[in-house]
Amino acid sequence: MTTETAPALVATGLTKRFGSRTVLTDADLVVGVGEIHALVGPNGSGKSTMVKILSGFHEATQVDTLSVRGHDFPSSPTAQSVADLGVRVVHQDLGLIPELSILENVALAAGFEHRGVLVNWKESRARCIQALEAVGLDRSPDVLVGSLAVWERVAVSFARALYDGLDHLGLLILDEITAALPRDQVISVLDIVRKVKALGAGVLYVSHRFEEIFEIADRVTVLIDGKVVASDAISAFTVDSLVTLVAGHEIVATDSESTGVFGEPLIAAEHLESERLHDVSLSVRSGEIVGIIGRAGCGRSALGRALFGLEKLSGGTLELNGVRMRRFTVQEAMKNKVAYVPQDRFGSGILPAGTVKENATLINLPAVSNGGFISKRREVEQATALVRDYDVRPADIQALMAQLSGGNQQKVLVARWMANPPRVLVLDEPTEGVDAGARAIIYRLVDELRRRGSAVLVLTSSIEEAVQVCDRVLQMSEGRIVATFEDERLSTHNIEQALLVGGTTIGHEQ
Repeated sequence: MTTETAPALVATGLTKRFGSRTVLTDADLVVGVGEIHALVGPNGSGKSTMVKILSGFHEATQVDTLSVRGHDFPSSPTAQSVADLGVRVVHQDLGLIPELSILENVALAAGFEHRGVLVNWKESRARCIQALEAVGLDRSPDVLVGSLAVWERVAVSFARALYDGLDHLGLLILDEITAALPRDQVISVLDIVRKVKALGAGVLYVSHRFEEIFEIADRVTVLIDGKVVASDAISAFTVDSLVTLVAGHEIVATDSESTGVFGEPLIAAEHLESERLHDVSLSVRSGEIVGIIGRAGCGRSALGRALFGLEKLSGGTLELNGVRMRRFTVQEAMKNKVAYVPQDRFGSGILPAGTVKENATLINLPAVSNGGFISKRREVEQATALVRDYDVRPADIQALMAQLSGGNQQKVLVARWMANPPRVLVLDEPTEGVDAGARAIIYRLVDELRRRGSAVLVLTSSIEEAVQVCDRVLQMSEGRIVATFEDERLSTHNIEQALLVGGTTIGHEQ
C-alpha cells in the first residue's frame, strides 16, 4: 500500500494505562481518506485519551499499528512530531488569541513564512487567504479574531489546520467543536466540515450530538469503557439504536411535564441593570422551569451570574426565595438557598486538583462537620452516595476531579446541591459536552427539584433542550429579554425563527 492510497489513520491494538487504571484496551480505529468518521461514547469512555494519543500529548502504553497516511507514528511522539506527520486538531476551546488578527492566529501555529530573519508577510498573507477560501470564510486576514462570531472562529481554526496546504494534512481531528454553538451556527460549521472532506481529508469527528453525527458522518465507532464495541457505516444505525448502545441501556425521556400549577415567585427581578444587562425583568415560580436562550453574547450568562451575586448590579430590584436582595453577595445567595452551576465548570465550578469527595462536599461543609471540624465519616458517606446515586465514573471518591470526563464532572457539580436542596437553582449550559446518559441524569435532577417546589432557571444555547425541559422560554438579545415562548408558542420552529430574525416578532414581545 502506497502513502497515496493509505487510509488517513490506522490504529490497532491501542492500549493506555495510567498507573493501575486502564482507560483504553486493544482499541482499533481506521479513518479513510475523504471520510468523516464519528467517534462516540459516554463520558469517561476513553475518547479524550484517544484524541490525546493521536495528537501526541499522551503516548500509548501498547500499540500494534499506528500510522497516518502510511507513515508510522514516531516511537516517542510529541505534539510537534505528530503535527509534522500531518495530524491537526481543532479543540472545543479552539485555542485562538482574540487580540490577534486572523492572519496572526492562522500563521502562528505553523510558523510564519520567513525571508532570512524577517517575517515574509506577503507570503504568509497569501497562504492565509488561500486557507480561508478553502473553508469558505469571506473575511479579511486583518480582522481581529475577538470580533468574529463563534462559528467564524471555528472556521479560523480550520484554516489554521489547512495553512500548510492539503498535502501536509493527513488527519483532521475535530473534538467537540460544536458543543457550545446554537443550531444556526452549527449548520455553518458542518458546511465547513463537508468542504474539508471534499478536499480529500480524513476527518475524525468527536461529538455527543447524535443529530449532527447522522447528518454528517460516513462511519461511526463506539467506544465504551475504553473498548471499541461497534464500528460500522452510519447507515447501519438509527439514532435510537446508537443512543441505546452508547448509554448501555435504553434512555427513557424524563417525564418533566408539570401540572401547570405553580407557587409563589422564588425569582422576582425588576428592571435589572449592569454592564451587560439592560432593563431585565423576569419571574420564576415555585415548581417552574424557565429557560433563557439567545445567541452567543446575548447576556444569559451575565444574568445567571447576577442572580448568584457574581455580577454587580447597578439598578433594579431583586427578590430571591422571598427575600429582597440589597448588598447582594454569593454568601447572601447561598444563605437564601440559591444554587448556581456555571458554564465554565473547569475554570469556575470545580477544584481540579481536589478529589471527587472534596468537590462533592465543598458547598455543604456544615452537613459533614461536627463541632466545627469536618467529619471524615460524614464526608465519605455523602460523597459515596452521590457517586452511587448519579453514576459518577470512575466510582472512586478519591479520584482527582481533573481526571474525570467533562460529563462526570458536571454530574458532581449539579448533584452536590441535592444534599441540601436549593429553593432556586440557576444552571448555565448544564448539558454542554455531556453524553446522553449524563444528560438524562441531569434532567432527572432538575425534575426532582421542580417536584420539591424549587424554581429552576436554565440558561442554554440548545433549542431542543429548552423546549424539552422548560415550562417557559425567554429569549435574550444584547442584554435584554425580547420575547417569551409558552403554551402553544413554545416550539422548536418558533424559537429557531426568532433567533434568525432577532426575536421581536415571534412569541410574546416584551
